[in-house]
Parts: sequence; C-alpha cells; structure tokens
Amino acid sequence: MIKAKMHCHYVQKSEGVETLHAHPVYSGSEENKSFSQATPSGNLSLTITNPEAFGVIKEGQDFYLNFTPIDMKTKEG
Repeated sequence: MIKAKMHCHYVQKSEGVETLHAHPVYSGSEENKSFSQATPSGNLSLTITNPEAFGVIKEGQDFYLNFTPIDMKTKEG
C-alpha cells in the first residue's frame, strides 16, 4: 500500500456533484515535510456523485489517500 497526504484546496459544487481539487502536502508540520519528500508534487481531481459523501472532505482540510494494489489473479472480467 502507498499512503499519500493530500490538501484539499478547492471544492467545486454543482447540482448533484462535488469535485474535490487537491495536491500533496509539503509544509506546515514535520509529518507534512516527510510526506513531501515521498510525493513532492501532483494534483487530484475527484468527482463525487454520492450525496452521502458530499462535504466529507472540505476546503482547507488535509486527508490521507491510500493506494492498495488489486491482485490481478483474482480480478474477474
């Protein structure tokens, strides 16, 4: 698993949709500095259509993003 720490700098709201715009953290704490050494740059744009998930991540909030590989041997389709 790979773990990134992201900062949501903008939430774009439209009817029935929220789009999060985020980038990796790079300062503000020793933890953020350590994350920035592993993931120094990038952008994330995530469109959310599930109303129950609206507002979970807010502008100005940091969050962890986990990447867990899928075992392709067990994947169907």
